[in-house]
Amino acid sequence: MIETMWSTPPPMLMGWVTQLGFFVCMIFLSISLASGLYYAAELAEENTVMARKVLKYWIVAVCVVHVLLWLVDGMPFWQCFWGLAANAAYSTLLHEYPFVKFFAPPAIASILLFCIDTCQWYLYFIDDGTPGYSVSMIIGFFGTMVWPVPFGFFVTLSLSDQGLPGLGTINNRGDQSIQKKRRGILGILDFFFKRGTPTSELKGY
Repeated sequence: MIETMWSTPPPMLMGWVTQLGFFVCMIFLSISLASGLYYAAELAEENTVMARKVLKYWIVAVCVVHVLLWLVDGMPFWQCFWGLAANAAYSTLLHEYPFVKFFAPPAIASILLFCIDTCQWYLYFIDDGTPGYSVSMIIGFFGTMVWPVPFGFFVTLSLSDQGLPGLGTINNRGDQSIQKKRRGILGILDFFFKRGTPTSELKGY
């Protein structure tokens, strides 16, 4: 009877209600993630030294775990190699942190190695010869070993003015408008969050 109950399709109205509730939950989840991202970017902008230390220590920890995965757990060499190579490229971005020249070799190498690292581990987990890992284990691995460092850089880095046409260099400290201008992901979030709030524009009248 239990099998019959679960195999019976839900009523039409119940299906509509549950789908509507799912989409509403996804909307609220997206808003919550965007708000959390904005808050993290604000903290990183106000505490760039601390953010740099966190990223540095996280890179070191991920590299150590990659080596242990290869030596202790017998993980494939090439997956661990590309993971180490990607984190080595990420570490080069710390020299001019929190600014980055998007078309500079370190940034391009970091993006390419991030894609290679992600693809290598994805191919490893979907391989038939790989031991069975649950979905939560796979997401947990990517969420701690593959994605956090690039995501941290994405949230905290600012695009260097040297990489944008028509703008000055980041060493020009005399222009206060350049200093106060939000850059990177924080500037993008500022645009979307403040676009619908005209109160800041009305204060000048």
